[in-house]
Formats: sequence, C-alpha cells, structure tokens
Amino acid sequence: MPIMELEISLAEEYAHVAKALEEMETQVRIQHIPSLEERAPPLEADDLKQEELGFPLPVSCVKIKEDDENIIMDDSGGDVDNDNDNGEKKQPMALAIISKDGTEASLKRRKLKTFSMTQIQIPREQSLTSFLSQLTYLNVSQNELMDLPGLSSLPNLTTLNLERNWFNTLPSEIGHLHQLQTLNASRNFLRPNASSLQLTYLQTLPHLTLIDLLYNQKCGRLHHRTHVQSQLPQVQTIKMTLWEEVGNVPGTYVGSSAAERNPLLLRSQLEPLGTVALRRRLVQDFGQRPTDAAEVDRAGVMSRLLEAYTNEGWVDKNNYCESENKSKSDTAATTTTTTTTPYVKGLDTGIAKRKRVHLEGTPVPQTKIDELLIELRGWTARTGKLNKNRERPSIQASNYMILRSPKLDEGVTAVAANICTNTSGEGNGSSSAMNKGGSTRASRRAVRKAKKLEQYRKIWDLAMDALHDVDEVFAERCTEIAVTFGFTGSPHRDKQNCGPFYGFAMGDFPGGQGGICVEASARVVAVMNTKNRLGRVDGRYVHWVDSYDKDCERYSLIYYETGNDYITPGPAVFSIPSEE
Repeated sequence: MPIMELEISLAEEYAHVAKALEEMETQVRIQHIPSLEERAPPLEADDLKQEELGFPLPVSCVKIKEDDENIIMDDSGGDVDNDNDNGEKKQPMALAIISKDGTEASLKRRKLKTFSMTQIQIPREQSLTSFLSQLTYLNVSQNELMDLPGLSSLPNLTTLNLERNWFNTLPSEIGHLHQLQTLNASRNFLRPNASSLQLTYLQTLPHLTLIDLLYNQKCGRLHHRTHVQSQLPQVQTIKMTLWEEVGNVPGTYVGSSAAERNPLLLRSQLEPLGTVALRRRLVQDFGQRPTDAAEVDRAGVMSRLLEAYTNEGWVDKNNYCESENKSKSDTAATTTTTTTTPYVKGLDTGIAKRKRVHLEGTPVPQTKIDELLIELRGWTARTGKLNKNRERPSIQASNYMILRSPKLDEGVTAVAANICTNTSGEGNGSSSAMNKGGSTRASRRAVRKAKKLEQYRKIWDLAMDALHDVDEVFAERCTEIAVTFGFTGSPHRDKQNCGPFYGFAMGDFPGGQGGICVEASARVVAVMNTKNRLGRVDGRYVHWVDSYDKDCERYSLIYYETGNDYITPGPAVFSIPSEE
C-alpha cells in the first residue's frame, strides 16, 4: 500500500521512477539528436545577452567544478563556516555574480526564498558600505522571493530586476532608490493598486522612466495601465500584458478551455503549458537556441515546437485531423505581432504519436464497483446523463459534480442535513439554524455544497471506502471528489491541486480504453489504466482522458486535495511504466 510521507519529497521517494522515465526519454531523444545525451541547460535569451556583456552564465546553466576558485565570504570578508554546531554540512550560501567593474550584481535563478545583502560578495579591500554604494544594477530574477530587505543600502542603483519571483507587493524599501531608472517586476503576483505597487514610494523617484509589469496576471487591462500612468507621471514607459490583445494574436491559444481542445492533436496536448515552459522545451529537449520574448511570441514558439516534433516524426503527417481546434483568434481581427517565426496554422491539426507507455492502477473489488455503479446511475437518472448545468464546464463531460469532504464544513453539513430531512416546507427553521448563536454563519454557496454532499453522501462514503483500501494516508488528505459521466479528452493541468490525485473509472466501456494519459516527458506519454482500478498520477502535469467508445457508459471518480500543505511535484506517475 503506497504511503505518502510528507517529510519525504515525491522526487526523493520516487527517484527510481523519475530515473526510469528519463531513460525512456533519453532513448528516443538521442535517436534524433545524438548530441543530447543529457537535456541541455535551461538557457534563456537574456543569459546569452548577459554572457556577451561579460557575465558568466547562471549557476543552474553550468556544471560546477570541484576546484572552482570562488569562495563563500561573509560580510566581514572572512570565509564562511559551512559546518553547523553538530559538524554537519550546511547548505552553501548563494552568492551574487559581480561584474568586472563592480557595478553590477546578479543572483539570477538561484532558487532563493530569502535575500540578504551578505549574498553580495565584496572584495577584501573594500567595506560593505562603500561597495554597495557603487552598485548600479541588481538582478534577483527567477527566484521565489517575496521581499528584498536592505535596498536602502544601494543609493546609486539605477536598474532593479525582480522578474519571475513571488512578489505580491513591491519591496517596502524601494522608496530609498532615488537614482532608480528601470524597474522590471514582470511575471510576479502584483495587483494594480497603490499598496501592491507601492505607488506612494514610486512617486518620489524622479529618475524612474520605465516600469515592466508584463505577465502579472492581475495587471492585465487597459484601465489598469491608465491608472498607474496617472499616478506616476514621471514614468515614460509602463509595460503591461493586456490579455485581450494577447488573445487576439493569431495562434496564441486554441480553445478558450480544455473542453474545446481535440485531445488527439499534439497542439492540444501542448496548449496547457505556459509560454516559459514551451521556450525551455525548445532549448532543453530539442537543442535549439533560446527565443527572445521581445521577438518571438507564444504563437511563434508554439510553431517552432510543433515543427521540431514534426521533424522527428512525432506527428502523423499523413493523418491530419479534420476536426481542428477552435482558435480564440479565428474570428478576431488580426493584430500586429512581434514574432519572427510565422504562425503556421496547419501544424495545429497534426495528430500526436508520441511514445506511449502503460501502467495499471490497483484493482477495486467488484462488489464495491457494483455498489458504486448503482449510486452513480441513480445520480444521472436524477440529473440527466447530459446535464447542461453541470459543474466545471471547462471540462468536456456529459455530467460533472464535485463533492467536498464533510470534514471541511462539519457545521454547515449538519445544517444541510437538517434542510434535506425537513420535507414539510418549513424553510424558516433552516435559516434560523444558520444564524442561531452565529455558530454556523456559512455562505449560501457553502450550504449548497453541503446539501449536495448530504444528498449524495452514499457516493462519497463508497468512494472513500474504496480509496481507503488502496491508500489510507491519501484518503485522510482528500478534500474533494469529482464525480463524472462521459468525461472525454480535455487536456489540462490542475493548477489548484496541492498534490497528486487518484482516478477511478467504471462502466461498460471496453477494457484498454478511457485511461488517464499524462505527459511524463517531452516525448513520452504515460497511460494509466483506471477501469475498475484506482490509479495515481500527478495532475499538475498535462493530462487528459484517452479515447474510448462514446456509445458506452463511463463513470469516473477523481480524488484530489486543495488547501492542504503543498507537495512539490516529483515524477508524473509513481511506478515504472511498461513499454509494451
């Protein structure tokens, strides 16, 4: 029985699976690119530009030699003690790369969650204060930072790069950077308001001429940019990604949701990946040069990637699908795009034929399957096999319902039970129960969810009983079950999940069909057989339901968790697949 130990990461616990998957990927990769016995470093266009300016590549892009002459120094100029009080080795401090003239410092892509000025290594002959005062450029991009203490010690900084971090507010000390000219805060979690953007402090920076807020999800409308411009009249250029304009560029996206994507098409299977992931795949898995976001947009990157797959034979050239994806821009007016790679619409219709490997879920006793099918057929008899009011319409399914764990809303569930059993029409009693003593002040939505659970409590109990036999630890962590009928295709990623999920399918559809397909690597798709079985996969990777006879009956249960401690992803599946 698999046990999910939170103190052991998925990557560590299933390292043998990750290694086997990588070996499968390597075998097929070197058939086409013999020089890529290992995946290429995750170089980006900015890395090459910085290298041309004299900066070495980021640490994550080079192999560190054991005889590296760089030493770790503390702020007094001495060597850092890398042993703790017990004599064990501590994690080395990540140090900034300093330009030759000492005016620029970079801590790009160091997996930092916290920052300290002591990470800026100073020459032995200089004091920390004098050295920091000469810095004009600081790059802490591509980390996991949420604050940047110590900025007040950089009085002459002219450029600050915070790109791709976890900032939901700009650093509080940014108002001390009176010489600041350029602020790059793209790809964070900023909002277009005074507190998040520290507008009061930015207004005091007379030399600030450029602010980059591209790809901040909440800063994406024209009136957001207009508002920020009105608050910062001294700033000449404010960059924001206007999502309506992006969606109108031909080839940027296909389908407004997973429900509109044909799962047979390679384009559909790649669509859930972010643009950064697509760029990295071109570099790491296909050995191409990094693409510059200013020159090649998402549509151009997608065209290059589809072409690379096609050239290696992973797309069926002789069997293009007549049923194309519906592009969000098919009926939109054409807008100017910066891409140097033309978007080739024909590549969208190529049927994927990536390497498929197979896994078997854990069998569920037939008696439990039969009990569940009775309840599931009762559900569709009441709500309809084709339910136009189904939940989660972004997924292609005939009927879809989410049941929430009763442990999450025990008080509300009790109220809902009272509502369900109160068939005499005395609605006022339930309202008073909700407000009585203020102990069960739940939203109407929470009450509806609890009422739904109470109505279908037997489905929940039977489903959890089956899961408990297979993985009792996950059964305790599970917060929701998606109950579906006729779930098809729908390539997507579960961005809200905080860990892997279990899938369980049943019905009269043929064996060997309707499994869960999950992208295990660039060229390898793992297919988990979940018919009358519980199969565990990580839905934070791209996944979809494999083809099956649509005239047949297919119910499925998807057990997942949200709101718990986040579990860092490991491999996409948790046992070594068969290549048969």
